[in-house]
Amino acid sequence: MPAEDALHRLDALADALRRLAGWRRAICAVVLGAAGMLALPPWYLLPLAIPAFAGLVWMVEGAAAGPRPLRRAFFAGLLFGLGHFAVGVWWVHEAFLVDAARTAWLIPFLVGGLAIVLAVFPALTALATAALWRRRPATPAGRVCAFAAC
Repeated sequence: MPAEDALHRLDALADALRRLAGWRRAICAVVLGAAGMLALPPWYLLPLAIPAFAGLVWMVEGAAAGPRPLRRAFFAGLLFGLGHFAVGVWWVHEAFLVDAARTAWLIPFLVGGLAIVLAVFPALTALATAALWRRRPATPAGRVCAFAAC
């Protein structure tokens, strides 16, 4: 059955994301975050939202399997947020181009710093979700609802 094959492939992808570690996990989290932002205006690539946030949920689930699960969940959320907001706040640099001779050097610090500060919010969400999942195991639907609530 084609539907069963698709579900098996999706389950294999979820397992692969859960098992990621090290720099592969970091790059994957940043790419998923950037893909999540591309689903929003002005790009409107809406189909990217589902795999981006599902990937983050799977990475947070996978954090429980390794050492220091809350720390791993926090950093997965932080890197996801970094990719998400680095793509999302690029337009802020336009204000610094009004007097580019004096202020253009601030652009990388502004965009990078703002992305890092804003990335704390998805990181805290991932941390709270992982802590909640550790205390009360739930069904997959319950896990998604807990993630959305955090």
